[in-house]
Amino acid sequence: GSLHQQLGFLAAWMALAIAADLMAVNLWRQVNFSMSLPVLLAVGMLFGPVAAGWVGFLGYFDPREVKGETTLGRGLMNRCQISLSSTVGAAAFRLAGGNLREWPMVVVAALVALFADMLVNAALVTVGVSLLNEAPARTVMGKLFLDRPVPFLMTYVCCGMLAVLLACVYLQAGLW
Repeated sequence: GSLHQQLGFLAAWMALAIAADLMAVNLWRQVNFSMSLPVLLAVGMLFGPVAAGWVGFLGYFDPREVKGETTLGRGLMNRCQISLSSTVGAAAFRLAGGNLREWPMVVVAALVALFADMLVNAALVTVGVSLLNEAPARTVMGKLFLDRPVPFLMTYVCCGMLAVLLACVYLQAGLW
């Protein structure tokens, strides 16, 4: 489609990401699990790494910003972290040969994308929360990921498979 049409599609995906972020789940202290993860992974699968990065940056929404409960710097850090992890996930999907029309191989590429996104996200969140709370990285990783690894991984895997579903629905039905 035209550039204008593609920008309209990306704006719709940004709106969906913002709506999903309204349902964020608190993990520990001021750290939330963003429900926009499947939306951003789907954007990466459909439109590539650059689009995923921009939608991740512009489509991130944290209600704490509106309430004045967080700083501008932290808001920018969160946006950059979401953008970078989304970009890396989308690039990994492409590098793994991801094609939404090739089943069941798309599941393998989606898991590669999800794992890449998760690694970048976990590293950036760990460093940021460690600095913010003056806590050792090991403590932060334990509280966020390692104390309950099975539920953490299952949540991520479910979000990754939801991303495949969202992207496939988009391919079949278009923009809702």
